Amino acid sequence: NSADFNNHGWRGVLIFVDVTAITATPVLNVAIQIKDPSAITTDYFTIATSTLNIAATGEYVFMLAGGAATEYGTIAAMEVAQLPLPQGTWRVQMVHGDADSITYSAGYAMIA
Repeated sequence: NSADFNNHGWRGVLIFVDVTAITATPVLNVAIQIKDPSAITTDYFTIATSTLNIAATGEYVFMLAGGAATEYGTIAAMEVAQLPLPQGTWRVQMVHGDADSITYSAGYAMIA
């Protein structure tokens, strides 16, 4: 899981994943979670999960933004979820499908 981020007016987010090495057949997906806004719990709720099934080296992008185009430039390995990023605290969860090794880095950019 990533650190917590706060959304104060952004429409969406781009999550970038750069896979540099794999062993066997790993499967990786990106999930966006929002934190329960009540002061009672610290639970997170998944609002969107990619279906990219990242299993090879390369660059991947997952976009969460209401009203976003399903095509975005020339990025081949990209998926778009048609949902705005809610106000409040959110995080990225990298969902591993198995225990096979995968080396990657992830970053994000907010969408105005």
